Amino acid sequence: MSKAAIDSLKGNFDYSWSLLEKFIEVCPEEVWAKKFGGWPIWQNVYHALTTVDFFVRQEGEKAAEGMFSHEVTSLSEVATGPVPTREEIRKLIPVMRDLAHKYFAKLADADLGKKNEGLSSRMPMPWTHASTCAMLGAHTMYHLGICDAALREKGLQ
Repeated sequence: MSKAAIDSLKGNFDYSWSLLEKFIEVCPEEVWAKKFGGWPIWQNVYHALTTVDFFVRQEGEKAAEGMFSHEVTSLSEVATGPVPTREEIRKLIPVMRDLAHKYFAKLADADLGKKNEGLSSRMPMPWTHASTCAMLGAHTMYHLGICDAALREKGLQ
């Protein structure tokens, strides 16, 4: 059972998450609560973390517990109320990383072309395990780009 491609895709995911963790660590408070690209930065981070469950959850599995409504999690609406601290958001990292790692562990390279039944049931088009694995890293990097742009706008790197 070859896992060379799976291991490579998992490496991409792990790298993107290390960058997201670093962002959470260095993001100043005035940027954390600021809207950028239509959403507060913290909500972009929260969304990037919690959508792992959306991508990897299979049919019949219970959704992971979140701190906010589905609408806030999916960026369908802007969160109102108190801004969660970085520490509160950071607690999600091991939970969501574990979900992703369990998903990667179940797959072999031969599975990459097969349909991801769980995600496909929640999306308007079918998704393969290859597209899901690629999205786990790419989606994180997209939101990290928004977060990075907010830092740069403040003159930070």
